[in-house]
Amino acid sequence: MISKKISLQKNDFNEDGSIKFSSLLTYMQNGALEDAEKYGATHENLAKDNMFFAVYRNTLKIVKDPSPFIN
Repeated sequence: MISKKISLQKNDFNEDGSIKFSSLLTYMQNGALEDAEKYGATHENLAKDNMFFAVYRNTLKIVKDPSPFIN
């Protein structure tokens, strides 16, 4: 399991100031990939055996309201 602090960018938000769900999924997928690669489960290694990994459980903790980021 990986725990990572990220900084959201302006393009992670919709025009109304809400966080884009697609951005959250991208950050979680990147974290899962980083974690899997520590164990040798790279895309290349998995593809050789016709295998893949899927993210099926995530926890998201928002520790600070990101809305003030939008001007």
